[in-house]
Amino acid sequence: MPTLLNPDDPLYAFIHAMPKAELHCHLLGTVRRKTFASLVRRAGSPISDADIESFYTRAEKPVGVLRVLRALDAELIRTPGDLHQLTYEYLADAAAHN
Repeated sequence: MPTLLNPDDPLYAFIHAMPKAELHCHLLGTVRRKTFASLVRRAGSPISDADIESFYTRAEKPVGVLRVLRALDAELIRTPGDLHQLTYEYLADAAAHN
């Protein structure tokens, strides 16, 4: 992701250090690409690598996003451990943004 400010700029450091608050989050939309691919492989899902890649590509209208989210909900997240992993990874990523 391109940075609008130079990391050496004091304003960058100030903004990075500023505490953040998540106002709204869809947990299934935060799944890491590597975790997503692992869940797909383990479940033997027909979701292709191209479908996974399109889920992480920004566009005017995301391709197949609803289908992918439904697959996560219906067939890929199978155990409490899967849900724990998604939650833990999201919280770790959020913490990295302060």
